[in-house]
Amino acid sequence: MKKTAIFLVCMIGLALPSHALLSFGIKGGANYSTLNGGQAIGQNLGGFTVGTYLRLPLSPLFSIQPEILYTQKGAKGTFTLAGSGIISQRVVLEYIEIPVLFKYKIFPFFAIYGGPYVGLSTSSKATNTTSNTTTDISQSIENSDWGAVIGGSFQIFRLVLDLRYSLGLTNITTLGSDPNYRHGTMTIMASYNFPVL
Repeated sequence: MKKTAIFLVCMIGLALPSHALLSFGIKGGANYSTLNGGQAIGQNLGGFTVGTYLRLPLSPLFSIQPEILYTQKGAKGTFTLAGSGIISQRVVLEYIEIPVLFKYKIFPFFAIYGGPYVGLSTSSKATNTTSNTTTDISQSIENSDWGAVIGGSFQIFRLVLDLRYSLGLTNITTLGSDPNYRHGTMTIMASYNFPVL
């Protein structure tokens, strides 16, 4: 088993260009999200995101960066969810999110990126802002969410500052085509990068 692991590491090293620097990192930050579509009259909801990533260089300018994030999304405002009618609610939806980002380095310290993501639902709750009662709405929320990410990153040594927008492309509810709610999330993150190869 140990010899196999060493062999795989060596093969990865040979497959990467000589200038490449394989790295991983940890990241965390804040989300400002809303729900678009349907009968929503939503405002941004603050949340958090935290996770890890692996950066795989393909050339001096291009790299692929898969990530695994635990993230909070949702909105606050007027929504129809869980057959409750149109009421004022704070909707908090939590996901394990897996983006796969394609990065292009414009300057040595600045890169832009984009790519798809998939989110796996872990928790879905709505709080009535009038009565302050919280309801589990998991049965009204799809188990997965798909979308696209676009953003940019600014790197200072091993510290990376990240600003991105995630746009949901699928209806997150199980209530049919009406209401049709999709995520829209602005995220600010900081990460620390650890070189491997």
